[in-house]
Amino acid sequence: MEHNIVITGTFLDEITTDIPSNNWGPEEWDRDFASMREMGIKRVFMIRAGFNRFLAYPSRFIPQKRKTYPVHQDFIRLFLQLAEKHGMEFWPGNYVGHNTRGEYFNDLDFDKTVADEIWEHYGQRSPAFGGWYFSKEIGRCEARETEIFLKLASHCKKISGNKPIMVSPYISLLPDVPRNAGGHIPEWMEPPMDFSLFREEWDKLFRSLAGGVDILAFQDGYIPYLYFGEICRIMKELGEKHGIKVWMNCESFDRDKPFRFPPINWNTMRCKLESAAEAGIREAITFEYSHFMSPYSLWPSAGHLRKRYMEWKNQPEQPVGLP
Repeated sequence: MEHNIVITGTFLDEITTDIPSNNWGPEEWDRDFASMREMGIKRVFMIRAGFNRFLAYPSRFIPQKRKTYPVHQDFIRLFLQLAEKHGMEFWPGNYVGHNTRGEYFNDLDFDKTVADEIWEHYGQRSPAFGGWYFSKEIGRCEARETEIFLKLASHCKKISGNKPIMVSPYISLLPDVPRNAGGHIPEWMEPPMDFSLFREEWDKLFRSLAGGVDILAFQDGYIPYLYFGEICRIMKELGEKHGIKVWMNCESFDRDKPFRFPPINWNTMRCKLESAAEAGIREAITFEYSHFMSPYSLWPSAGHLRKRYMEWKNQPEQPVGLP
């Protein structure tokens, strides 16, 4: 039985900031790409080309503007080569930095130059270059941020022959729960959800991104399970209204545990996938395969999560009930 929603893409977290490193080299990454493709993944999204002082490729431009650490491995080149080898698309992220107050470092000319550098040295030379991922996360319609997104999208499409743009915003305007609470909300913290306000605010964000962003893969990790189905329906409806494809970023790690971050419980992941499918969403990506679903992950339970997903994906439903 083939389900009507499947995971077709994954992020690649080449610069680990809040999860442990697998410490892989080319051989280990090659093995992991092969296991991704076997699972049905056909697109890989590099989460970022740089993060503060860390760079994922030997940029000539970024160190001229910001102090960065030495680069010992060119992840963009490696991932492009592996994407070509395994018949997949590679979508690079852009640079994410913060100022002294912890706010996003926003500079349109800076972002354009990074895009130029990536396209010149990698994109135009590789048939596996599938599109662009804008790494800066948004959750509200903020004029300055969305203006930069649109102008940067126009620039990236111009230099790359209209390659598509994807964003993956977090979900805001939900009940006021602790940021690390994930989908599980204690019963005493279950206030009524104002879906009309949610729809209104996200309508503004979709409208502000229309014409520049092609795909919006919303993060599902902060959506309380109580509201999951309705939120998915609203997102699907707004995507159709504004001409933006809506995918689900089905997080394969667990926010609900007291430490960051183990692979998610399969029953929870299955509930999320099936709720999104009921809302009409047909495609999912995940953050992220190599740590939380790979049989080669430093977490042994990641391989078990992959196995449970493949059983669900390929086998007929088995009824569950009392004998």
